[in-house]
Amino acid sequence: MNRGSLGVRELNQQLQRVLNPPKPDEPVVEKYGWRFQIRDKVIQTGNNYEKDVFNGDIGTVESIDPSEHEISIRFDNRLVTVSAISATWTRCRWHMP
Repeated sequence: MNRGSLGVRELNQQLQRVLNPPKPDEPVVEKYGWRFQIRDKVIQTGNNYEKDVFNGDIGTVESIDPSEHEISIRFDNRLVTVSAISATWTRCRWHMP
């Protein structure tokens, strides 16, 4: 379901290229085969009680700090900053409404 030419990962990468094409002047972060860009839709796939973000929460990447390896994501009314190095519970999700 996740891998291969018909998997969720490929679907999200294709949708990301169409719906949020990369801009040369904006920072990106790549981790575990996922590419995070400003304006990307993301979904939390695990609970993070310290950040008050839980499995299924949907957000939008608002900023990326490549020097600090941090991604700031807007979940509803909360801006949550996570380390790109340890962002194992956050995935790009463009196939959602």
